[in-house]
Parts: sequence; C-alpha cells; structure tokens
Amino acid sequence: MEFSQKLKELRKERNLTQSELAHMLNYNNTIIAGYEAGRNEPNIKNLIKIANIFDVSVDYLIGNSDTYYQSKKLWYKKIKSKFQQHGIILEKSNYFFIEILYNYANEIINRKDNIDECNINDIFQEMIFHYHDAFFHIFFEIINKNNDTYRMILKNAISEEWNIKNDYDML
Repeated sequence: MEFSQKLKELRKERNLTQSELAHMLNYNNTIIAGYEAGRNEPNIKNLIKIANIFDVSVDYLIGNSDTYYQSKKLWYKKIKSKFQQHGIILEKSNYFFIEILYNYANEIINRKDNIDECNINDIFQEMIFHYHDAFFHIFFEIINKNNDTYRMILKNAISEEWNIKNDYDML
C-alpha cells in the first residue's frame, strides 16, 4: 500500500477529517488532500510528524513495512523499567496519567517547526501547566455536590464495565 492510501486509512481509523489532521500538522487543508490523492508527498520532517501523530513507524507509513510500530508498548516497558530501577512500582492508574502527559508532549513537539527548538524543560513545564488546570477542573466537577451528572456518568461507566450494582439510572 502506498503512502497516500495509508495516510487516508490511518486518518479514517482515527475518525479525523482532512481539516482536523491539517490543523494538527499546522497545514492548510489542501496539503492533506494532495497527500491522499498522491499528488504530493511530505518531506522527512513532516513524515516523522505524521508518523508520531498516528503512532506508527515511518517505514509503515511509506510502505516499507506492513506492521504497525507499537511505540507505546515499547515506551511503557522502558518507562516501567526506569521506575523500577528507582524502586517505584507503578499501578495501572499511573500509566493513564503518564500516557496523557506523553501524548501531550508529542503534540507540543509536533507543533514545532524545528525539532531543535524543543527544550525538554519547557515542554515539561507546559505539560504540567496545561494538565494541572485540566485535572483540577475535572476533579472539581466530579466532587462538586452540585454536579451529579459527572458522578452519574462515571459511576455508570464503571458499573457497566465491571457489572457492579448501580443505584443511579443509566444514561
């Protein structure tokens, strides 16, 4: 399968429009349409950005491999090992927050025009600032006694997943 076909397939699998993908890459809409029609191809820097967005290898994207590169699984193993070296055992819930931060770091890096402009301290600071506010807002909404909707949705989702008795009406 050619790059144009793989790009279109990956974009549709993720339920992204051409416009949404273009926005993620800081492109105008016609560039993605050109890629998918096979009229144009990205340069190596943009090819890497596209591969990172879809969490596949560049080899997969350009048709040199038919196997998705599962970087998250490798990344999880690597980070788990690093934490264990320092005596830290992660619980499953920790991975959820780590993955959110990891994905946001990828978003920040992919927005940069030049990878050399990236500074890990700046990226980390932006991640913490962004998610501190987001987590606080979500947590506040969940515990706020005036907002039963958040609690009801979460309780329903958990009870459905684990088949636990639920006193709330299902949504």
